[in-house]
Amino acid sequence: GPMQFMYATGWGLLALGGTPSFRSFALRPVLEGFATVDAFSGSTGSYVRTPTSGVNYHWLTWVGTPWVYDNGTARPEFDLYGVMTLDTSSERATTSVRLVAPGTGAFVVFRYNEIGHTHYRFGHENGAYGVSYMAGSMDQPLPVQVQQLAVVAPSVGDVLEVRQLADGTVECVVNGTITHRFVDTTSGFRSTLTGLASNDATTRVDDFTVTPLP
Repeated sequence: GPMQFMYATGWGLLALGGTPSFRSFALRPVLEGFATVDAFSGSTGSYVRTPTSGVNYHWLTWVGTPWVYDNGTARPEFDLYGVMTLDTSSERATTSVRLVAPGTGAFVVFRYNEIGHTHYRFGHENGAYGVSYMAGSMDQPLPVQVQQLAVVAPSVGDVLEVRQLADGTVECVVNGTITHRFVDTTSGFRSTLTGLASNDATTRVDDFTVTPLP
């Protein structure tokens, strides 16, 4: 991957002199992912930083307006499209969030790629839940075929989930009901990046959770 993102996961070999040689080099995974929870309990008006528990990485704003704390929730600072992501070190996980105030558009972001800022998102816009593929803030053609399995009208308090399974299947869920499903076996993107997006500052979210799958 890009070197600028390897500060936390870089490994290698070092020689201090002479003519050393190495026969083999191997890494054994010890922990695939961290269960992560963010209750967004920071000071109202300050920028969203590290989650409540789990990984100690900061939330990063990649597109548009940053997000701020607001009385135990999180929202975009301004009435602009904004995307923030968190690296939870797991490619197989369920990401969920509760919509305290849905706003005009609120989404779970997943399979985010820093190069080109392409990402999938699942959430509501124009009165319906759906899956879309973005480059920055611009809609792009979906690279996969998405099945719509159920229709759920957006409502206050909805809990959204995105389940990324080991075989490339992605299930999008509202209040326990699978509404959309697709398969994407593409590799090479940093699918450990997941996060949130919203169209405006009227959105409020809470109870962001990432749970690694067994």
